Amino acid sequence: FLEILPQMITYAENRIYRDLDLLSTQVPRTYSLTSGDNLLSIPTGDFITVQTVSINSTGSTYVPLLPVTKEFIRNVYGDPSSTALPQYFAMYGGDLATYGVTSNVIEFAPYPNSNYTIRVTGTVRPPSMSATNLTTYVSLYLPDVFIMASMIYISAYQRNFGRAND
Repeated sequence: FLEILPQMITYAENRIYRDLDLLSTQVPRTYSLTSGDNLLSIPTGDFITVQTVSINSTGSTYVPLLPVTKEFIRNVYGDPSSTALPQYFAMYGGDLATYGVTSNVIEFAPYPNSNYTIRVTGTVRPPSMSATNLTTYVSLYLPDVFIMASMIYISAYQRNFGRAND
């Protein structure tokens, strides 16, 4: 039992986070966009999904950008010499060897005319419960759901899962 306990905890927490899409798992993170460069690399571990992308042009206010396709950006704003405050973004990711990056990429349009701060809001997976992390959001606020999700894992582990076993 002690050997499968960490897998049981991870399974239960991840299932709860996936199924419930809790607000506590949606966090903003800031990045720097460089003048003249319309690509922003984000490490693949930063977000599970991205909800919004905003730009700070005034020093205090973030303005949301409109999501579009990368084809739109490349066809309408393909000229890097035409710069302005970005208004659009396109997400894509994975191993993009042609661009020399192995992370998720946000492409902006038009090309930025200055350095800007970008705020990306998305879903993250909080650290799992462990010997060093004794409490999590799920264990504090959803203990009954946590126990039930753990029991589902244990039941499947024991191969006691299905109509015939009810």
